[in-house]
Amino acid sequence: MISVTKTASKPLLQVRHLTVRFFVDANNAVRPLNGITFQVHPGEVVGLLGESGAGKTTLALALIRMLPPSGQVVQGAVEFEGRPLLSVGERELRRIRGSRISLIYQDAAVLNPVLRVGDQLVEILRAHHNWRRQQLREKAIALLEDVELRDVERIYAAYPHQLSGGQRQRIVIAQALVCQPAFVIADEPTASLDPNTSSQIVDLLGRLKHRFQTAFLLISHDLNPLVCLADRIMVMYAGRIVEQGTREEVLQQPLHPYTRALLACARAGDTANDGRFGKQPMPTIAGSPPDLMHSTCGCDFESRCQDRMGVCSVRIPEEIPASSSHKVRCFKFGG
Repeated sequence: MISVTKTASKPLLQVRHLTVRFFVDANNAVRPLNGITFQVHPGEVVGLLGESGAGKTTLALALIRMLPPSGQVVQGAVEFEGRPLLSVGERELRRIRGSRISLIYQDAAVLNPVLRVGDQLVEILRAHHNWRRQQLREKAIALLEDVELRDVERIYAAYPHQLSGGQRQRIVIAQALVCQPAFVIADEPTASLDPNTSSQIVDLLGRLKHRFQTAFLLISHDLNPLVCLADRIMVMYAGRIVEQGTREEVLQQPLHPYTRALLACARAGDTANDGRFGKQPMPTIAGSPPDLMHSTCGCDFESRCQDRMGVCSVRIPEEIPASSSHKVRCFKFGG
């Protein structure tokens, strides 16, 4: 278990009321993110938990201005190391990406299939450092060793298709860490891996986090990476943060009905995989997430919630502090 990092007084990343809109056509748009507010401190791992379609990857791309052309930020601010990322020029943004902020993709298919692994690492280094070729090569080799790959000379000269899935994912991690950024967004970094390899990657991220004191936004729908790595956890549903708190608060004392249902499903799935669930029916969350093409007057989770009240269909609940570190968006707690 990774120990909890004590947060610094000044956030590394500060996100305020971030709202994103995607245009479907000239007259229709969806809002996959609505009023997202959170912060990340230096060296802290903040987990982001939610179902597919909750808006997790959209948030990751919005933070570093990599949304597709149909998407745009319509409200909010993103400050990183005191700089407003949504308004800095493209030249400054390119300097920040890769060197100060980087992204670990969930699929190693992002690797260029026609370039050798070493060339792909050197290409990133060359974009941010005016080093000689030998120095670039030495740094790339060192990064392959940092992500605990063996036979690094062979891997440096290999093409992605010549490597295993676990090796490719370690190279994706090496790409993200090659310039030793202060903040890494890890978007489902174990999603495409088998359980054994996934566990190895989680352990690796924990060791790298402590070695380089890197802050992470760790996006996952799987509990294991969050249990092992996260200092704090945010739960996202239909583009909103519905609960956030320390790892212990969210996982051991969940408040929002969606969080409780999601954790019940995830834990039952782990038990079933271990062969301990027997013939009991697997728990599910009834219904479907709301259609983001049509805004609702009330709580987004109302139609699926077993604890719903009359007010839930009338207005959207506000975020309420349950403690100094635990917040929830639910009328059961005031809203």
